Amino acid sequence: MVTVLRAMDRSKDISSKPAPRRRTGAILFWLYAPLFAWSLAASGWALVHLPFTRVFLLVFLGFVVLPFPFGRRPGVVTFMTGIAGAHALGAFALHTWLRLPPWAAAAFLLVSLALLVAHGVRAMNAARGARHTYGR
Repeated sequence: MVTVLRAMDRSKDISSKPAPRRRTGAILFWLYAPLFAWSLAASGWALVHLPFTRVFLLVFLGFVVLPFPFGRRPGVVTFMTGIAGAHALGAFALHTWLRLPPWAAAAFLLVSLALLVAHGVRAMNAARGARHTYGR
């Protein structure tokens, strides 16, 4: 005699529903958007005015292009590293272009990288939730 184990249907069970969570996506977006915009503008300024940044761009483009000959695509980590590099150039431009003190550049870099990591964690959780089959 063969026993078939079936998963219990808990779709109508009140105790199995997760507790409601606060939505922080919009708050993180509005905190991060001005820092990201400054990083892009400052990276553009740095590319025009600071020749050594072009070397960084060429190295990053090499990392982006490297997977294509092997039939692969660049990963999320590669693009997150590029965004982190833009934040570093943005912090550097705060000090060189706007002549702000070094602690302001360091604070900008720390806050922007912390928000970048927060967005990365949210994206990974969302992707993991989308892949979850829920017992099928």
